[in-house]
Amino acid sequence: MSSFEDRLWQDLVRLHGQELAAGSRIRQRRPSLAAAAVFAVAVAGVAAVGLGTGVLGGTPAYAVTQHPDGTVTVSLKEIAAADRTNADLRQRGIPIRVLPFTAECGNTKMYTEDKSAPETERGDSHGADGVTLDTSTVPAGDYAVITAMTDEHGEVILLMTGGRPAKGEVASCLRGDMASMGMYRAPAWPTPTR
Repeated sequence: MSSFEDRLWQDLVRLHGQELAAGSRIRQRRPSLAAAAVFAVAVAGVAAVGLGTGVLGGTPAYAVTQHPDGTVTVSLKEIAAADRTNADLRQRGIPIRVLPFTAECGNTKMYTEDKSAPETERGDSHGADGVTLDTSTVPAGDYAVITAMTDEHGEVILLMTGGRPAKGEVASCLRGDMASMGMYRAPAWPTPTR
């Protein structure tokens, strides 16, 4: 044996010599199944939050920033993150909803505007990307609406929809695209040649 192995053996005998001499086995501690399950759920939860918000690296899919003056900035990098954005807004009690405008949506009914409410004002973004709104004039039960759509390059565009808030809940999406609104020309399909 090498001098390292000799020292290792001497340390083992010194620390566990009595147990070895008695012929008893040194028990290995194994984590319980319940502890392993709790650990797995915790890791999955942290990964889901990290991926959704960009904490684990990369660009966050969305951000909701509340400013000291009461304004709120909403930014969205992926249309698919609108549901998570709305859930975050709902959880925080912020009267803003993001309305994705996509060709895949089955809903064609627009929300009802609250004509009795004052127009929602845009606020100072404090340097944050996205749309900043002052929600102090939005009546309880109403929502300022931000429409999210993609341009011809796939970039997300956020627009403040109208000036007055929606009366009551807002649908999770609205069918349409920028080409149908005349905001850009959709690419033409190639003409088949025979």
